Amino acid sequence: MLGRRSAAFFAGTGAMCVLARNAEPSPTRYALATGISTISFMLAVSGLFEWYKGHVNGQILFAVFIELLLGTAFLLSNIGTRKIDRINNK
Repeated sequence: MLGRRSAAFFAGTGAMCVLARNAEPSPTRYALATGISTISFMLAVSGLFEWYKGHVNGQILFAVFIELLLGTAFLLSNIGTRKIDRINNK
């Protein structure tokens, strides 16, 4: 049951990302990227913790890698937004 519920959450998050991918840099876009990055990093830490405690096997490390990659990508997408904000706020 938990897998189906989290799948619905991630499907909604994915749809939000697809629809916002061409949005102009804005505080809303920055907030979306920051939130998704936070989710990804928290999932990675949770996966590593569960692996360390022995509740899951080593296959979780693939998911952790993907989560770290996504979190980093969303953080990097915000770097360009901050540069544009600094230029616009001169």
